[in-house]
Amino acid sequence: MNASLTPSSSGVSSVVSNLTSDQACKILNISRATLHRYVRKHLLHPLRLPGGQLRFSLEDLQKVLS
Repeated sequence: MNASLTPSSSGVSSVVSNLTSDQACKILNISRATLHRYVRKHLLHPLRLPGGQLRFSLEDLQKVLS
């Protein structure tokens, strides 16, 4: 997992994750086709890298799970 710590307003560090599609699929327990369907339906808002790859935040995935 590609994660970095960033300071929060409360003084406690929070983890900001840039998860790959495969990692997001494992966390959500869904197929890659379903993951991309969620993106098309705007249920997930990934970061799109210059090469076209997608990166997902753990916070965004948690919203889908709840």
